[in-house]
Amino acid sequence: MAKLKDRFIGPMMLRRRLIDAGTTVSDSVRPLQTWRRLALLAASASLVAACTGNVPIATPTPTVAGAPATSTLPSASAGDSLPATTDAPAPPPDLSARPLTWFAPLPPMPGRTGSTDFMDQFAVEAPWTMAGSHVQVFKLYGEWVAYHATAQQLQAAIAGISARHMALAVEVGPLDPPADCGIGVESFAGVAEGRRIAERIRA
Repeated sequence: MAKLKDRFIGPMMLRRRLIDAGTTVSDSVRPLQTWRRLALLAASASLVAACTGNVPIATPTPTVAGAPATSTLPSASAGDSLPATTDAPAPPPDLSARPLTWFAPLPPMPGRTGSTDFMDQFAVEAPWTMAGSHVQVFKLYGEWVAYHATAQQLQAAIAGISARHMALAVEVGPLDPPADCGIGVESFAGVAEGRRIAERIRA
């Protein structure tokens, strides 16, 4: 028990022994404070080296000058009347409105009186946005689609109708006229003309 007391001494006993040995308390504390500071500096230096020594340095990815940029949207030149399109399919038109409003302007055709500005209504800047918002179905005439509209005109008409979220309808005479009746009569345009209309719209 006496040996344990010699090994473990309290602060007051340490102070007395230092005074008996002729050493002041301040002289003995300074070396301890110095060693503590050195130990802290060494530990800090080791910690910094450990943290910074194994961190990989990110290298910038080289870029090629003049590489062409890619885009998923087609470029439109000034004056184009077609609305911009994306790869996302357009939602189907809402045909639940009652009454259901149809719009069927007559295009200019030989022997018919039609609107000379018929194609202007399909342009993006056409001034009938408010009126068009109340139309659910736009009807094209089968004779115009089959024989008189150019490919560019038909494409512009379909794109303009779709951009305004309208359903596309086409007036078609589906009956084949017999030899003795129906030639030149409405509704007797024949199956061949109906097939031609569908193929032109699909193209």
